[in-house]
Amino acid sequence: MHLIKSLSYLFFVVALINNIYGINTNVKATGMQYSITGSAGKENTLYGSARAGVALATAETKLVAEVYTGNQGRYGINLEGGIEAAAVKEEAERKVNLYGIVIGSAKAEVNLGAIGTSATLAAYKDKTDHSINLKASSKFAFWLGLGTGFDLKIFVKLLRELFFGKDDNSDDAEKSGDSDGVIIDGCTTFLIGD
Repeated sequence: MHLIKSLSYLFFVVALINNIYGINTNVKATGMQYSITGSAGKENTLYGSARAGVALATAETKLVAEVYTGNQGRYGINLEGGIEAAAVKEEAERKVNLYGIVIGSAKAEVNLGAIGTSATLAAYKDKTDHSINLKASSKFAFWLGLGTGFDLKIFVKLLRELFFGKDDNSDDAEKSGDSDGVIIDGCTTFLIGD
């Protein structure tokens, strides 16, 4: 009994250190899966891709309820839940990348010989790449199942630079840090200090 208490306390302490709270579990089994993908354009400019796939004899259950309070720079929530089984699962997905500022995807799904339901809702800010992330999806199946969802990522720093220009002062501050002088290297001589 003390061991179980100690382990649960340790898990709680680790969760506090990592700044993430909640549960995350997912079990999935698939008999066979086939897919095809095509893309056009150049990444970080105008870019698009499409994917279609089919899975035979698939079953999945998942439960995710997470609150991010700084874990890997993320702040927000991620909620996912559902249980489903399908004899045939067909998916189509479309992704778009607009100059590396907005990346979005939309997905549609049709299930045959299926039963189950699932839903997803996520909204969080990511400080590591200065982005806002939104995700939502839903699915319901009773012999015939339909599902849809979207995923959107907006890079706020790049968007701000697009409309207001690059702030030269903030970049210099980031490069020099808190030090009194600036070190310039990469030439035959280098200067230290002002």
